[in-house]
Order: sequence, then C-alpha cells, then structure tokens
Amino acid sequence: MSAPGSGPDERNGAGRGGEDGRPPRSQAPLVQVPSAPLVQGPESPRVDLSPAADAVAALLGLDPETQEGPCPLPGHHGRARLAAGIPEDETGELRLLCCSGRWRSLGEVYAAIAYGFDNGGRPAREGGRSNIELAVWTRRLGCDVGAFWPPAVAVPPVPSGASPATERVWAGFRLLIGIRWADGPRVPVAYSARFAAAWCGVSRGAAHAAIRFLVERGVIREVERRGRLPLYLPGPMPDGAVEPDARAAEEEALVARFIEAFDAEELPADSSEDGEVRP
Repeated sequence: MSAPGSGPDERNGAGRGGEDGRPPRSQAPLVQVPSAPLVQGPESPRVDLSPAADAVAALLGLDPETQEGPCPLPGHHGRARLAAGIPEDETGELRLLCCSGRWRSLGEVYAAIAYGFDNGGRPAREGGRSNIELAVWTRRLGCDVGAFWPPAVAVPPVPSGASPATERVWAGFRLLIGIRWADGPRVPVAYSARFAAAWCGVSRGAAHAAIRFLVERGVIREVERRGRLPLYLPGPMPDGAVEPDARAAEEEALVARFIEAFDAEELPADSSEDGEVRP
C-alpha cells in the first residue's frame, strides 16, 4: 500500500513536518491497552479492529480497499491511511497515520470526529482524553463496525411520548453502560450533556434536556458527584420486567447501531449548560 501524499517517514512513525513546516510533535507514548477500570487483566475483552479495517475505513471516509483518503480528523486537509503493526505499538492495533505524520489511535480519531474538533492527541496530563475515554470511543467504533458486542444491561424503558433526542440519549446511555461494564465493576458512569451530545449526535441543549427528563422519570439516577460532574446508574426496572440475558447481546447490538440515525439533521434545541467530558 502506498503512503499518503503527505509522505510521512514510516520507519519511526514521525513525519517530515506539518502543513506549517514545523515538525509534528511526537505521540510518545502511544496509547496502549486502556487502563482500569475498563481493562482488568489478560482475560478482559479487547477490540481488534484489524479484521474490520475495510468497514472502519468506510466509516472514517477512507477508501475501503486501499484504506487511504482525506484525513478524517476535523480541521485536517491532507491524506491519511490506516495501518496496523507499527514498531512503536506492541499491541499491533489498527491506527490512523494522520496527514501531519503522526500515528493516532482510532478511539482518539472517532472522539474527535464526534466532538467536531481535534485536540491534537494530547495525553490526559496535558488536558487530552484519558485512557478510559479513549477505550470507550474505541469500543464504540467496534460496536459501529460489528467488531465488539457489549453485554446487555437492564435500563428502564424510555417513557412513551419522549422526544427523538431523548430516545437517542437513552439509547446512548444504555450503550455506554454496556461498554463500561463489559469487563469492570458496575460502577456509576459520567454522562454529561457535552459528552452525550457527541455520543448521541444531538445538540448540547437537547442532550441536557434529555438527561434531565430521564432523571425526573427515574430511567437513570444520579448517585454521586465528582466536583460538578454527576455520575449515574440505571434506575430500577419496572415490576415484571425481565433482566436481559447474555444471549440477548446480539439483539442489543441494535442499540449500538443507533449511530445510523446520525445521518439525519441534528435535532434542535441548544443551551449553555456546561459539563465535563469524561464518560
């Protein structure tokens, strides 16, 4: 497979320079296996996206056959491609060779697309996304290309008459809980309006209203706070409801497919509600 037109030096994963002529900042250390609580040990599920590379390429707007094309990161204008097994990454994960000449994790890329901006791949200590969030977005990408199936999790049904945005935010929470609980303790998860807007493809105001609606109806419940950030668990299941069986996981993949609805025009409503972005 030929290299992208930007001509990065693939021997060491570094490019010859960005569009402004400056050398790109290195990405050492590359994001490796996501840290706890998403990954507990060698038996924990990992997302191997390499067998689904053609589907990943198509989802990112690259040519499924060559796995090359316009860089999918927001604000980037060069060429990019997918590759696995680069020397710097002992896990052999599929990654994006960005037009700036840097290898980027696909969770990082998928998050940037959803949020609509690229934070440059900064590590968490410099204000970037944590390993936990990168793992969440990697698993989300795996769900969307059929490479990862989260377990079925019991969440009360969305009340009848809920808005389409609320239905999306409910489905997004259900998917997030399944992803977070796939291999870790069933701890509360953060679900801010800012994160939910990116995760579910709705406006931030619509996400804020939907979360408030779901809390008021007991579908989700706030159990603690970390600073200003509320953490949620599913509400109690209605009387007579049946807990999901592990065999229902494939059926629950329908929840993961709700991203297909993102092709529709973004739902209205907006607000200035503020929130953190750590699922």
